[in-house]
Amino acid sequence: MEDIKPQFYLSPRIGISHPISENSKLFFNYGQYVQLPAAESMYRVQRYATGKVITMGNPSIPLANTTSYEIGFDQALFDDYLLRISGYYKDIVNQTDRTYYQSVDGAADYGLVTANSYEDIRGAEIELTKYYGDWFTGNINLEYRVQSWASSAFSATIRMSWCSVNMNGKNLLTGRHCRSPA
Repeated sequence: MEDIKPQFYLSPRIGISHPISENSKLFFNYGQYVQLPAAESMYRVQRYATGKVITMGNPSIPLANTTSYEIGFDQALFDDYLLRISGYYKDIVNQTDRTYYQSVDGAADYGLVTANSYEDIRGAEIELTKYYGDWFTGNINLEYRVQSWASSAFSATIRMSWCSVNMNGKNLLTGRHCRSPA
C-alpha cells in the first residue's frame, strides 16, 4: 500500500472596484480556486459481477484548479434597476477524467481516474435586475459563452435566461426564488 502525500494549495483572490459617478462603477475580479473531486473518483473500485475490476479511483489525484478573471461595469438606473455588463475568462485544469489501460493479452483491462482534462471558457454577460418593487422584482440575463476543452474540438453556446414575474423575490410561475444562471 502506498502513502498518499498531502496536497497544499494557495487560492488568492482580489476584487477591485472604482466609482465612476454616484450611480456607476467599474470592477475587476481575479481568483484561483481549487475543487476536491467527488469521493467516488478518489476511492471507488467498480467491478463486474465476476469480480473483474472495471474502474479504480485515485486518492492522489490533483485537485481541479480554476483561474478566473472578470471585468465589468455597473450602472444604477431609476433607483430600482441595476444594469451590469461584464466579460470573463476561466481556465480550468486538472479536471477528472478516466484513462483506460488494456494489455495485449487482455489480462489488464481497467480504467483509472486521472486529471488529464482541461477547459477554457470565455464570455460576456448583460444583466438587468430590478431589486425593489411591490409587484415585480427579478432579472433578465443574456450570456454569450465560448467553451473549448480537451476531449472535443470547439463549442459555442448562446444562453438567454430570465426569471418571469416575481413578487417578494419569488417567481409566481414556479414558486421558487429567482436566481441568475451559473
